[in-house]
Amino acid sequence: MIAPGAVTAAKLAPGAVSAGTLAPDSVGAAALANNAVDTAALATGAVTRDKIAIGHALLWQTGQTRGDTLGIGGLNAEQVYLEYTWVSRGGPYVILAGLHCVMGVDTNAPAAELLIRIRADGTAATADGTILQEQRTGEAAMAGPVVPVTLTAAYSGTGATPTTHRVKVSAMSAVKFLPFVRILSGWSVMAEWS
Repeated sequence: MIAPGAVTAAKLAPGAVSAGTLAPDSVGAAALANNAVDTAALATGAVTRDKIAIGHALLWQTGQTRGDTLGIGGLNAEQVYLEYTWVSRGGPYVILAGLHCVMGVDTNAPAAELLIRIRADGTAATADGTILQEQRTGEAAMAGPVVPVTLTAAYSGTGATPTTHRVKVSAMSAVKFLPFVRILSGWSVMAEWS
């Protein structure tokens, strides 16, 4: 009988123990130190979807919520309301966002529009970077001097460069200037799978 802890990885020559020399289930997860088996040590197909615990295939999940008021002044004056970062490994990902706004109604043609954008990267706190998604709402069938508007957008992608990326969610009035447009609150969440 070998005493517990008598044989350590430091005492074994590389390749001294192969999968064929171990009885099935003779080495459990509790017997392995953190990072004892890295990706390079695994044979192709050694880890299947059925062997991954629920919730462990998600590489990254983050987001932001905000609840203070931000005014949008001027035509096409895009305002960043939410902003956060994530570190990608290049896997498939999804970004969801919603902004809760109020806007003044001007019934004269043309109808004004309010839009939401999801952007990637660019300079912090600046409405730049790549536009991933844009959704618009118009004034059609709106009544009252000020109406609530909820803007939502979603984007899914793959192959982001393995580095830190910035997500920005912004809003702006388009087509014509509305003197009263406010973002009241918003949320965004993103997830990347490994």
